[in-house]
Amino acid sequence: MFYTLTKSRQNTACNVATYGKLYHIFILYNIKSPIMTCSLIMPNNTLLSRALALLFFISASLFSYAQETTYSGIEFTGTFDGTTYDGTYYTYPTGSQPWAGFANEDVTIYPLSFTDGGSITFTGATAGTDADVYFRFEYNPYPDTEPSYNTTSVTVSGVDAASYSVDIPSQGFNTYSSFLLYVTTFDSPVSLTNVTLTTTNSSTGSPGCTDSTANNYDASATVDNGSCTYDVTLTVDMNCSGLTPGAVAATGPSDGWSCGTYALSDGDGDGVWEGTFSLAAGSFEYIYCTDAWAQQETSGLVAEMQNGGTCAPVTDYASYANRLITVGAITTTDTWGSCSVCDPSVITGCTDPAADNYNADATSDDGSCTYPPTVLTITTTVCTSASTVQMTGPWWGWDPNAGPAAVDNGDDTWTFTLDPAPTTDMEYLLVVDGVQESLIQSMIDGGSCAPITDYANYANRLWVLNSGDVANVYGSCGGCVVPGCMYTNADNYNPLANDDDGSCIFPPTSTCIGDLDGDNVSGTSDLLALLANFGVVCP
Repeated sequence: MFYTLTKSRQNTACNVATYGKLYHIFILYNIKSPIMTCSLIMPNNTLLSRALALLFFISASLFSYAQETTYSGIEFTGTFDGTTYDGTYYTYPTGSQPWAGFANEDVTIYPLSFTDGGSITFTGATAGTDADVYFRFEYNPYPDTEPSYNTTSVTVSGVDAASYSVDIPSQGFNTYSSFLLYVTTFDSPVSLTNVTLTTTNSSTGSPGCTDSTANNYDASATVDNGSCTYDVTLTVDMNCSGLTPGAVAATGPSDGWSCGTYALSDGDGDGVWEGTFSLAAGSFEYIYCTDAWAQQETSGLVAEMQNGGTCAPVTDYASYANRLITVGAITTTDTWGSCSVCDPSVITGCTDPAADNYNADATSDDGSCTYPPTVLTITTTVCTSASTVQMTGPWWGWDPNAGPAAVDNGDDTWTFTLDPAPTTDMEYLLVVDGVQESLIQSMIDGGSCAPITDYANYANRLWVLNSGDVANVYGSCGGCVVPGCMYTNADNYNPLANDDDGSCIFPPTSTCIGDLDGDNVSGTSDLLALLANFGVVCP
């Protein structure tokens, strides 16, 4: 005996052929839960007909089944990149990142799948302004997000609670372990309560791992259910590390940075440590560490990424750089703290003679240099008497009273001591007795002491990292301005003056009034001398 199944748009029917005769079976088919029940119509209600009907019912039931799962009371408590949630309202404030949103932090609902679709229902209300929202499903939290799916957007309107729903079409056999909410209307608080997620999943075959390269491959499976795991062999060459570790491990978010779960070994003593681990499909983020965190390769990887490396893409290029692989039946060939193959002739270490840990034998800098704490002194000359001298700038919100204060040296100079010295460039201005200096005119006149300037509204000083100690003058790019008489033959000549103020007083050359030529006679020669020089502008 054999049977075949046929189905049409208008109605669904089972045609069964037995012993060369064709019989017609009606099927009860529920689209929401496709379990088929067939009734066999035969000329006589024989034992054969009953047995055949039962057999077909069992076969049809096995052929297709569906399961509906409902998750209630979902809350998106994980805010990120600028959003806020006060327990009632979800808000997307102005200034938040474009990708800012809210994450469901209840991991017990994962993984989610929608082979036959699903839906989201919720009760929504606003604080007064309509708000647009949508939901997003991701394979894993960032950065391993694909495949992903965004629902259609829903506008929540009014302050009175109302019911809303969003349909989710079939997502095939994709699975999701990240469920997010996005509010796309700025500064419009919106409340979502009674959030319920329904998934509908059916299968028309035997579920299991269908990838023959996986360590749990199921040859009888006809539908991949995302359960595949793979033997991944991690290897790291320690020959260029300069270390003699007793233990080496890979570690990362998946093991809580334990530096022990993924332990490696070097059985042949060749300096290459390895270990094979069963990992789930997706991505695997990790670094190598030794002896329960006695050493780690982060500094080397950061230096590599700063210099154009690609082996540690999860990085901020400053404080961390983590390796990332796509899981499969693979073997890595990593080098401790490097994106390059280990060359034993290359000696890594600190190559800066100014560093505490300078290694004269090192031929390749590994980013490990450390430096002694430094002190920065800034000596300021104040050309007039002063009671207080301070510093201000963006680090102190340009508050004239918030920056560091200088110490009076008793000779019209004041000294700032910054211990330790800043670790980045410092923009600043000087403040004397509460009055902030202005250097705009000095820069217009060709000065260089305030390079951060638009030559109109601001002109700020700049100390550049590692540029050394500084000597400057309050309110000037040069020295102090000393007004006075600058003519040496004047009675009141001031040798310290650098700005003639027109105050010079000259001694008379004769006791005779009008005696210009000094002959003790006020006569014609004096008049001629006066007329000859009449109108001349004296310096």
